[in-house]
Amino acid sequence: MILALITLAVVRPAPAAAVTPDRLPLAPTSWTVETLSEELMAPALTPSPSHSRRGAEWEGWFVQLEQDSPSAAFIQPQRTEFEWNEDDSGASRSIAGPPMSPDGTPIEPIPEAAARPGSVLYEDHWAPGELVTPFPVAPPDDVEGMRAYLKAFLKTQGGTRVDAPSAGDYLLALTSLLQVWTLGDSAQRAAIEVVLSAGDVTVAGETTDRAARPGVVLNTEPTELQPDYRTRLIIAPESWRILAVETNTVHGLPDFGIAAGAVTDYSIWR
Repeated sequence: MILALITLAVVRPAPAAAVTPDRLPLAPTSWTVETLSEELMAPALTPSPSHSRRGAEWEGWFVQLEQDSPSAAFIQPQRTEFEWNEDDSGASRSIAGPPMSPDGTPIEPIPEAAARPGSVLYEDHWAPGELVTPFPVAPPDDVEGMRAYLKAFLKTQGGTRVDAPSAGDYLLALTSLLQVWTLGDSAQRAAIEVVLSAGDVTVAGETTDRAARPGVVLNTEPTELQPDYRTRLIIAPESWRILAVETNTVHGLPDFGIAAGAVTDYSIWR
């Protein structure tokens, strides 16, 4: 089984326009790629013994436009819990979150079309030896090791840039990694530096993410594997944690009334 971020599921055009979340707001920042990298790579004042561990939990939303189904008129994120044991057994479950408007305001009363918040949307179980992931080995804690680790994943996905991935390529691999491993402090720092050092990443500004946390937004460009979408990475420089990713459509989806730049998915790690 390969877990990978689903950014869009489209079967055929539907007459109703899909409601999408507002983009994260941006404020000016003094951070640059260079200053982020310099501070990130400085020796830590209080090194943490934290280690990466199997399994992950995240919250997210992605637009789904399905055959013969009207487009949703609200946003309903879901929490995914992925358990993965040493004997390659495990479980995955998706739990409905509260429905909300595009600006994140909870909707009450709950719309009839919404799943009951807290209800299990789906659940899978794997017996010992049955669970296969694209990242069977623990992620490295150093930058060069992490770069090679993410490159190895990208090679399994195809494309022609596997020997010189872009920041967007690395972010695609990192997002997939964060669905199966919870990264320790050193691995988080290494992964952020891999994206920063890719050469085509820019600082978009500062923001408050969908969990009300301050962060810095990094823009990456569309990739060969996902040419119609641009993904933004939100990090917290004070802790060097990965907070969230947000994907936007570049040209829009006019058949569904989705404008250029609209959010098509996001994920949050707490």
